[in-house]
Amino acid sequence: MNKLKRPKVDVFFDTRRPKLNRTYPLKLRLTFNRKTKYFPLDIELTEADYSKLLSGKRITEQLYDIKSKITSMQIKAMNLIEGMTVFNFERFEIEFTGAKIIESSDNQSIQGMFDELMQTPLRKYSTIQNDLCALKSLKRYFDFNGDPQGCQAHISTISVELLKNWEDFLLNKDKKTKSLPTIGSYSRHIRIVMNMALAKGYIDPKQFPFGKKGYSVGAARKIKQVLSKADMRALLELELLPISLTCFARDWFLLSYLCQGINLADLLELKNKDITNDGFVFNRVKVRDTSDSKNKFVIVRFISELKEKTLEIIQRQRSLNFADNAYLFPYYTPQMSDEEKLHEKKRLIRKINQHLPKVAQLAELDIQKISFGIARHTFASVLYDQDVSTLIISELLGHSSTQTTNAYLHTLPGNPHEQALKKLL
Repeated sequence: MNKLKRPKVDVFFDTRRPKLNRTYPLKLRLTFNRKTKYFPLDIELTEADYSKLLSGKRITEQLYDIKSKITSMQIKAMNLIEGMTVFNFERFEIEFTGAKIIESSDNQSIQGMFDELMQTPLRKYSTIQNDLCALKSLKRYFDFNGDPQGCQAHISTISVELLKNWEDFLLNKDKKTKSLPTIGSYSRHIRIVMNMALAKGYIDPKQFPFGKKGYSVGAARKIKQVLSKADMRALLELELLPISLTCFARDWFLLSYLCQGINLADLLELKNKDITNDGFVFNRVKVRDTSDSKNKFVIVRFISELKEKTLEIIQRQRSLNFADNAYLFPYYTPQMSDEEKLHEKKRLIRKINQHLPKVAQLAELDIQKISFGIARHTFASVLYDQDVSTLIISELLGHSSTQTTNAYLHTLPGNPHEQALKKLL
């Protein structure tokens, strides 16, 4: 622990309320950030005996044992404090008194609160995996600071100061450093846990570390490189062997772009009955089980001039099972669990991303790094470059807010803003 943040520890002889036998309790007194708390030592003395204990004169064997016990408790307290990355009264009390939290529903530790969140009914498997990533990042932070039991601390241990140090650790010191968007994703899951703790009364509103004056992830973000309209035309016209892996990767990338930037998870959920010659309607997987009802269902209209090309791509990649209720693409089955679907989606996206760089090279695209997700960003950015309003782009993407859409809008080469700035010199 930072020495500047170490609490002051001393022994307090509490003479405010005498016992019937005229003795008074001794307590351990901790003072931290102008806040003081007292912890009983289960020792009671008369004023005379306490004076002897202080002076060290005429100490009986019994008083000597009491003095040894007091010293032992002080050492225990200091060791506990030294083992904490960030001091917290609630955690200190639990560990100092040896209190144990038995029922998981009453577990107010960081680990306990995350466990409760992950056991929430109807919580999607993919969301639970993100909960777990956030928890593991906290565990790695505590381990790095020599506090392997940090996640067993009381939930109020998570403070603004801790979150700032945690962010710095993930950005600069973790074995595999994280980007700000990733840290932002983790912090949203931590915030959910803190909101749960606040609602249950486990923390005081003043201890809530998020909000206007609380912790927020740094605003700086890396701008994703996107393709231009001409690049997408080059991909569309690129001649590839239909059974090749490059054609496979190119088809999936184009399919997302031509179908309003649809995510892979939503493509894989499509059934044969969903597709018509004009387009399809889909229920967004990402918000299907949330209370946000806006734009859950998205209408995809095939671009009339490119309808034939779009249907050709679907025909090349579709399943051989043409039953109405069968999946359009051959990757999901009705028996699959959410966990199995997530693993299959990740396997497919790795396969697509593995071969997209070769596609970009064959099409002579000027892009440093290409992945399936760039198709969605490119769809939004190309429309924005053509002066389509952010509100319409947001509706086409299935976003509930234009604030979300703004993260998808990137400057394209030849953008009017770029052309205007060139006139400076």
